[in-house]
Amino acid sequence: MAYDEFAYRTHRIEVNYWAALEKARRLDNLANELSRRAVMKSRDLLNETTGQWKGDEATAFIRKSDIIVSDIDKMVRNIRNCASTIRRIAAQTMRAEKEAVNIARRRAQSGSC
Repeated sequence: MAYDEFAYRTHRIEVNYWAALEKARRLDNLANELSRRAVMKSRDLLNETTGQWKGDEATAFIRKSDIIVSDIDKMVRNIRNCASTIRRIAAQTMRAEKEAVNIARRRAQSGSC
């Protein structure tokens, strides 16, 4: 009976691990989409602007656009770092929890002999 309990605990650990990895994958997808859209939209906008505007206003707009693109790049890096952290912590937690289950299993087996 104790073996079933340990198998159940191990299964739950793995389910939680895979759920965490799925969340990390979704964050990576979000970062990729944000990056792709930001690059495409800013490139289109800058091409339109530099074609239509000349002088100091165009230069100021391009500078501000560069700042916005830089901020978006930082946000994308932060999202990717968050996804990476989720994967790392999920792996560490899974290893620790599985080891705890194995220790409990060994103790239960040695106590029942």
